[in-house]
Amino acid sequence: MNDTLIEQSGLFWPVCTILICLICERWFPMPAHIHPFSFFHLLASRLAQKVNPDPNRSAYQQKLSGMLAIALVVIPFVLLIWLFRFFFSFPEIFDGLLLFISLQWGPIRLAARRTAELLEKDQKEAAKDVISPWLARDTHALSPMGIAKATSEMLMLRSAQTLFTTTFVFLLFGGVGAFLYRLLLELHHTWTCKKPNNIYFGSAIHLMMHMLHWFPYRMWGGLMAISNRVTHLSFRFQKEESTLLSIAASAIGCRLGGPRYYEQRRIDYPNWHGGEEPDFRHIRKSKTIVDVLTILWLVILGIFLGAEVTWLAITP
Repeated sequence: MNDTLIEQSGLFWPVCTILICLICERWFPMPAHIHPFSFFHLLASRLAQKVNPDPNRSAYQQKLSGMLAIALVVIPFVLLIWLFRFFFSFPEIFDGLLLFISLQWGPIRLAARRTAELLEKDQKEAAKDVISPWLARDTHALSPMGIAKATSEMLMLRSAQTLFTTTFVFLLFGGVGAFLYRLLLELHHTWTCKKPNNIYFGSAIHLMMHMLHWFPYRMWGGLMAISNRVTHLSFRFQKEESTLLSIAASAIGCRLGGPRYYEQRRIDYPNWHGGEEPDFRHIRKSKTIVDVLTILWLVILGIFLGAEVTWLAITP
């Protein structure tokens, strides 16, 4: 591949950046307690307490507060990042740094592995402490089976979000786009409308993420179904989370879904029957499935890159 083809290729640098960032996330993950999005999560939590102090206000007021809070948080951060990129001498390197920060997949993967190890040793309380920061649901009453189920679901959903959708957005809109998506995703996790105080306040960010995830969730679920020979796909008009987890249950071979509690508020989800009751072995299988999907995604990107370079080489 000569320099002219590299310069003409629109996929070469993005694909290489994704590959390098995923390798760094795999072997040199940034600890969660010093990750920039951990501080952003704290900022979003404090902001919600300020602009949504009374959940008894009218639904309209809470929804309006939620929309204004999104703009108040996102616009300054994106403008600041865009200005940094504009004056940076090597924008490709800056985009790579933004993608590496935006992925945050390594700490999640390590937390899941540690949870499986603790469950294998029957250390239920320690396993809860490890996985609780990555879950919005109440964890104090979870059994070992509930911890394994929650961890497996978290792995599947977070891989679709922080790993696949982030890199997918990076391909389309570059580093600033990936960073913007992760800001919105963090707000979605922090202001989840599954919690009673955020039912209306978090509705705006919930709707935004519903639209953003419609295609990536189905594509990630389709890759999961193909790589694990899942034949009964559920791509009907369901919520994105239901579509993905119904496929994941069959791929992992365990039961997912069922009731969850958010600040003592029960939400009933469908029961996705994939076989056994989940335990630490299914957490490990979930990790393996995500690793295979990651490799498959990189292979697909490599195929598209090769096709583009071949086309450029044979086109006069």
